[in-house]
Amino acid sequence: MMDISELLSGVESNAETKAEFGHFMKDARRNIGLTQQQLANRTGLNNASFIAAIESGKSRLPAERLELFAEALELEARDIAWASIKGWDMDTFLSVVTEPFRTGKQS
Repeated sequence: MMDISELLSGVESNAETKAEFGHFMKDARRNIGLTQQQLANRTGLNNASFIAAIESGKSRLPAERLELFAEALELEARDIAWASIKGWDMDTFLSVVTEPFRTGKQS
């Protein structure tokens, strides 16, 4: 059986798909009435520049911060992960897909 990371190793993100994920994150933030700085504060960041970079498609959301952002944006982590997949953020995708199998928490 092929490992999922091997299967997806050829998938790459591009500026358009990163921007699409950035729009998702910006909409999620705005839907609950937060500024970039407020979201940064809720996720333990010192300033809003990282939030701006994600929303503009210049940076990706690190997989290890997925739960923090989900809680701060009042979303399910899987919702952010699926939006991330559409943007081909493979690190986040692999973390969400493989973590339940590593921890035995399959649903």
